[in-house]
Amino acid sequence: MNRTRRGHRWIVSGVILAQLGLWAPTLDAQSVAPAERRLVDVSIVATAESTAPMQRVLEDLLGWLGVRLTTTSTTDLDLQAVVTPAPVSGRVARVWIDLRQPDRATVFIADATWERILIRHVLREGNADEIQREAIGHIVAAAIEALLAGGRIGVDRARIRESLGLQAPRVAAEPRAPAVPAAASDLPRAWADIGAGGSVSPYGTPLTFAAGPIVTIAAGARTRRFSAGAAVLLDYAVPIVVETADAGLRVQPRGARFLGVGGYEVARGIELRATVGGGVEIVDAAAYPTRNGSFQAEPPRTIALGVFRADGQVRFVLREHLALLLGLGVEVELARVRYVAEIGGQFESLLAPWPVRPVLTVAIVASM
Repeated sequence: MNRTRRGHRWIVSGVILAQLGLWAPTLDAQSVAPAERRLVDVSIVATAESTAPMQRVLEDLLGWLGVRLTTTSTTDLDLQAVVTPAPVSGRVARVWIDLRQPDRATVFIADATWERILIRHVLREGNADEIQREAIGHIVAAAIEALLAGGRIGVDRARIRESLGLQAPRVAAEPRAPAVPAAASDLPRAWADIGAGGSVSPYGTPLTFAAGPIVTIAAGARTRRFSAGAAVLLDYAVPIVVETADAGLRVQPRGARFLGVGGYEVARGIELRATVGGGVEIVDAAAYPTRNGSFQAEPPRTIALGVFRADGQVRFVLREHLALLLGLGVEVELARVRYVAEIGGQFESLLAPWPVRPVLTVAIVASM
């Protein structure tokens, strides 16, 4: 009796494989897939009397494939659940067997990704319940065998949904996130710097240099990257002395510059700055005779000159509230000045300041 039944099953299996249009190589229970991927969920929609025989047939036919069934019994089938993926993963397939109709049974099989679904109808002829169960079992076994071998079953889930006349589930609109205030780092915040250092600049012909201490005070507002503000630069140069055989000249510049400041932080702790503005330079000048000269000394004179100033700067943060400021700029005198002396009835040039002078500045800045 058992031999006849087995032969009958293999004949049916060949027919089902042809009907599915699948081909899978011969597999044994040890080579199909890792154990954690051999689970098959089966839902049998039928009465309790019909569920148990169907479960035994599935366990008998699928056992040689090395899969483990998790079987549930229900009296209702939600087709939306069949075509709607669930978050549970790690299954070879999911199977629904609907035995509620007296004349036919319907089998639904979803692959591991739940992207393709196979639907098959199995007719029931007369009282041949066992033959119907055997046919269902072979359909399921053939599909599982194909999936384990890397094959594909059924058609796209969207087409199945359309053929069953089901509407796509509505996706609830994501609630709009309430407006949140800008992060504190994006809001403008005040800044202030006070620094001290020095500057040096070629001054005129003959080649002389104006060098001395500077004080800079700046304030403004900044965001995460950008800054803007205003600055005052005070400078005081050590005396510039020029001597010829007959006369000497002592010049001492000092002044104030009023500048607009703009900055951009190119990297953490490194900011590029540009300053532009103008100011006034006050020069004390005094001519005197040299040791061998006959030039008559004149009283000192003080003159005020308008200047234009532009600088490019790099600000390096050394530690919290302390930075190094390096600047290279240009200064333009708005009036031409030349220092001359009358010697023996002739005018002799003592010093001719350049109208455009480069300026190098270095300062240590305390920030607040």
